[in-house]
Amino acid sequence: MPSSNAGTTIARQLEMMQHILPHRRPGKSASQIRSELEAAGYVVTKRTVERDLHELSRHFEIDCNDKGIPHGWHWSPKRGKDIPCMELSEAVSLGLMEDVLRQIMPRTFLAALEGRFATARGKLEALPTVPHAQWKNLVRYQPPGMPFLPPHVAPEVLSAIQVALVEQKQMQMHYRSVNQTKSQPYHVHPLSLIQQGVRSYLIATKHGEPAPRMFAMHRMQKAKVLDEPVVIPAGYSLDSFIASGATQFDPGHSIKLKAKISDYLKVLLEETPLSKDQKITSRGGIHTVTATVQHSWQLDFWLRSQGPALTVVQPAHLRKKMIEELKSSLASYESIK
Repeated sequence: MPSSNAGTTIARQLEMMQHILPHRRPGKSASQIRSELEAAGYVVTKRTVERDLHELSRHFEIDCNDKGIPHGWHWSPKRGKDIPCMELSEAVSLGLMEDVLRQIMPRTFLAALEGRFATARGKLEALPTVPHAQWKNLVRYQPPGMPFLPPHVAPEVLSAIQVALVEQKQMQMHYRSVNQTKSQPYHVHPLSLIQQGVRSYLIATKHGEPAPRMFAMHRMQKAKVLDEPVVIPAGYSLDSFIASGATQFDPGHSIKLKAKISDYLKVLLEETPLSKDQKITSRGGIHTVTATVQHSWQLDFWLRSQGPALTVVQPAHLRKKMIEELKSSLASYESIK
């Protein structure tokens, strides 16, 4: 374990700058920083931390927020120096990652990366004429479909989930299902996290029930980590959970889809098939696609979104469902005067 002698001063100060100092007000107090250093293995006094902070602030853009007691220390918003030095290729990669992640992840999830993103932006802005630095201006990520904004996940909820997963502890939470108006208490065994588009989900089992299920994290209003260890269902793994189709909210139910498709949709499905066994046949100018797919709400949503470009032929129950939904939709439109 590191100690507070002269031989570890640099390592301790780097730990403080790299992993402990926040990037915004109100900052962290010297006592908070001392506690986090101790958790990282550096046993120091509060006075030593204060000396380190005053010394480092002379050479780096570290601010002291003295508007309250105790004072809070943080990186300056105009920080231009980088600890550690970031290579240009890393800055470009982080710049592109920021574009992608901001479109699909809740703000709470990104808090831990804000400092790295700020450093990457500073690096690229400082080197405007370097060819590689222009890459970020030449490439963009555009999500498919409607560009929904990520739902809000309460910071305390995210923190509790992270602790419960890492320490494999059970958790008590208040959760509101999509068809409920009020939240209900749940005692769960957290197993995994999954990001699905802009929504984040906790995979967990309810206490006393063996089957894992998905809980939307933005619908959790409270979360508390318990002392009891998680009970993991026999044979559970995140890969097997995904492979089962459970992330599509209709586990294990596959169908053989047959549909008539337009010329344009034929080209799209040839480029990005629905499944490995997909086949498209054309006769008399009419295109027919067949594919084994998971029957889920995502499939239904996609089928409805195709409008006249796709007509379900089989299975019969799905064709009937589509007809009923189209009739209902038409009736709603016709009712508007």
